[in-house]
Amino acid sequence: MFRHLKANRAARRLREAYPEIPLPVARQRAWELLQRFPGATTGRLGEYLIHDVHLNKMLANLNRNIR
Repeated sequence: MFRHLKANRAARRLREAYPEIPLPVARQRAWELLQRFPGATTGRLGEYLIHDVHLNKMLANLNRNIR
């Protein structure tokens, strides 16, 4: 049960930073990250999620500019 709470809190943190991401997608990303790093704190998971989305957007912009 605590793992679900941790994933939901991390998903909410991601949604605060990027409201355009749907909640089910944010929860799925948080759950996958929690599976990889089970000992991580909720805040750390949220920061990982935000950083991942930021990097993906940056790479998409670079790819768009290169073409």
